[in-house]
Amino acid sequence: MKPYFRFDERLRIPVPDLEREWETYSRDEQQEMIVQWEAIRARIPEVIRELEDEIDRRQQQASETDDWEAVCRLYAEIADLASRINDLNILYRTEPELAEVFERRESIGAEHVSREK
Repeated sequence: MKPYFRFDERLRIPVPDLEREWETYSRDEQQEMIVQWEAIRARIPEVIRELEDEIDRRQQQASETDDWEAVCRLYAEIADLASRINDLNILYRTEPELAEVFERRESIGAEHVSREK
């Protein structure tokens, strides 16, 4: 993959990572980025399903244990997974105008990093 994207471990997909402003890229480069982004976007529903399955497993584990600390840990993990799903839904609904994707991606990452601290 070209250097327009970097893999985000948290979201499990490549996300936009431009070195300069969108408008400074040639029309061909912009088109290439859009094509790549559409291929990435197409995988988002599958990643969401995987995360939902992980939530279901953790909810099942929480319902089967009497260990309060384990339940708290599991629900914290569930909250993190739900946050990832929310971020993926935002990215999925973003039309293939990468300038918007980058603006939203920066605010999404900043919001969750500050909330996690």
